[in-house]
Amino acid sequence: MKIVLKVVASILCMMMLSFHIQENVSAAEGGTITTVDRYQYGDNYLTGKTAPNAIVAFVDWGVPSNWKSRYMHYAKADSNGNFKLFSQNFSSGQTVELDTYDQNGTKLSSNKVYIFKESFTSLDPIYDTSQELTGKTVKNTKVEVMKDGKVIASGTFNDAIHLKLPVLNAGTFLTVKMTTGSNIDIYKKIVNPNKISLIPTTKWSKSVKGQTGIPYAKIVFKNEKSGVINQSVTADGDGNFEFSVDKDTLKLLDQNKLQVMEPAYDNVLNERFFRIKSTAPTINPFTQLSTSISGTATPESIVHILNGEGQIIGEGKTDAKGFYEVPVSKLIGGDLMTVKSFMADNPTEANQSQEDVQKVFVEEIDDSSDTINGTSTFGDKAVVEVQSDSSNNTIKAMSKLSTSSTKKKYGPFAITPGKNFKLKTGKLRQGSKVTITLLSGNRQVSLPAITVKKIVTSPLAASQVKVTNNKGQNDTVTIKGIKKQSVIKIFKQASGGTAIAQQTASSSNMTISMKQLGKTSGTLYISMKEPGLKEGNRVPIRYQGEKSDALKVNQIKINNLKNKNDVITVSKIKKKDIIKVYSTNGKLLVTSKPAKSSSIKLYVKQVGAKSGEVLVTRSTDKMLESGKQAVSFKGEPTSALKGNQINIVNNKKKNDVITVSQLAKQDLVKIYNQSGKLIGQSTVSKGKVVKVTIKQLGAKGGKIYVTVTGKGMSESSKTVKTFKAERK
Repeated sequence: MKIVLKVVASILCMMMLSFHIQENVSAAEGGTITTVDRYQYGDNYLTGKTAPNAIVAFVDWGVPSNWKSRYMHYAKADSNGNFKLFSQNFSSGQTVELDTYDQNGTKLSSNKVYIFKESFTSLDPIYDTSQELTGKTVKNTKVEVMKDGKVIASGTFNDAIHLKLPVLNAGTFLTVKMTTGSNIDIYKKIVNPNKISLIPTTKWSKSVKGQTGIPYAKIVFKNEKSGVINQSVTADGDGNFEFSVDKDTLKLLDQNKLQVMEPAYDNVLNERFFRIKSTAPTINPFTQLSTSISGTATPESIVHILNGEGQIIGEGKTDAKGFYEVPVSKLIGGDLMTVKSFMADNPTEANQSQEDVQKVFVEEIDDSSDTINGTSTFGDKAVVEVQSDSSNNTIKAMSKLSTSSTKKKYGPFAITPGKNFKLKTGKLRQGSKVTITLLSGNRQVSLPAITVKKIVTSPLAASQVKVTNNKGQNDTVTIKGIKKQSVIKIFKQASGGTAIAQQTASSSNMTISMKQLGKTSGTLYISMKEPGLKEGNRVPIRYQGEKSDALKVNQIKINNLKNKNDVITVSKIKKKDIIKVYSTNGKLLVTSKPAKSSSIKLYVKQVGAKSGEVLVTRSTDKMLESGKQAVSFKGEPTSALKGNQINIVNNKKKNDVITVSQLAKQDLVKIYNQSGKLIGQSTVSKGKVVKVTIKQLGAKGGKIYVTVTGKGMSESSKTVKTFKAERK
């Protein structure tokens, strides 16, 4: 791999103006040994140790005929001989040569540096504008970024690396340790400069200044051909530099190569040509709609704007970076404008540039059109930016614009200078601010913002409309908060069709009565036309169905069971009906699934041990819930009597007596014969015993059946009790 950047050996360091390489001196004769540390593919710098203040440089064998071009990256070791040599990425498996010289230019040693192959991890370059370290790795890799041996950022990643970094200056030397299980990779990374900039310099400039982003960076201006250093300066603690110049110095520096070095080891981190710029101002495109003319000129210079008749119509001054923006008014399309620039202390030496006022016309933008129409003599592309008023959600372009956005861009659209253009944005809401930017290559001009005019009535808000679907009488649509004389139309369709109702508002609130919308729920589409505006979009308004028909008592059967779920059966219903059962205090006990047939069973854990009532409703498909139907139910069956609670005395020639004990007050005891006929009954009025007198059970022995019914409960099952024959 050929090395790209070549540094003349005679300027390996600013201190070495008289540097001269003596190539015939061997490492052994110099008595100096340079040692280098491991260099892995992906490293940005090589570390090692050599003689104090020695110069180390990678050799570029691409141009062996000229020794001045033999060296690429170079660095100066510190007073202890430690060095960090910046380098581009070499190919893995490559061997490069490293030469060492003293400050007199005597070659001290030559080393072979092997580039070890890359690992399964990789890191992207780091810049002084980077907010995070990025790269690729494998599962469960711990990444640690270190500066001067201290960890400044760390994290564990499984694939993509996104590790937040603190603010770092360009020229900072970092090491990145990546640990995956027992495997450890260590990369040497330098923070690259992204903030280097020069203030435009012209023959009128009194100084050369710029910023590097590298505290105390060394800036060198050198002749490209001879390698002679014509100027050097050290940046301040913020990386900014400035030095005074006169015209002769400017001529000397023009076309010089400018190098920016980090201060610790004099590594060149950026190299570019320094050129004296023309004093002629640049002019950004402008139109007859523009309210200012802008561009660049010599920093701190005076700027005059002259119209086609030579009259000054605007005055201003460039800032410290050479930018100007001068207010103007009443420009005429096609007029030739002149921008003149000069220094305040030498107004007779001026320079100027000229530019035509571009003609542009944009038709009025309103909320009924989905296209912006116009024409322009400038530009081959156009971009539209629509900005909302977030306080009232003014903007909502109809072409996929999120309602949460405050800005939306459309384009670029292709246009032809001098011909009509049509920029399709979709419909824009009233009050939106529309800015059109015309572009031609790297030049562009933004037209003043245009406010979308309101000609279409804003749609009704759903909160303004209430639809009441009445049962057995006219349905109503009530609309609030509208302007007098607004025309309301009601449709069954989202578009097309004929209005089913129309009415003009006589006040801010109105009610429209309609025959019948139907029993079930549905959607109405309502539009409004305010006086002097076009009819607005239809708004969908959902309405509920009428109340479902209430159930009848004979449709509901309740089986109040003991020690298991009670069963409520509802019959003669429609498919998809939903049944709900409530307690008398309004608590929802159970809700059915939509019915699949004409009857449905619901299971309730307990409606109650004693008799009572529940409330039952139904909701027919797309209709409201019916009124509540009260349905009574019997109590659970009373516990059956035991045989030892019953005593029978079968008397001869007098009434027989059946005594039942261990009862509760108001328990009802019933006696049945073997054929199931009720032959006697009695209620406990006092105590826990009741006697039932029977005229005659029979002379012979037999059986009777006895039940008990507790208060509020159902009759128990029958208990069989045998009795003996009468006594002889």
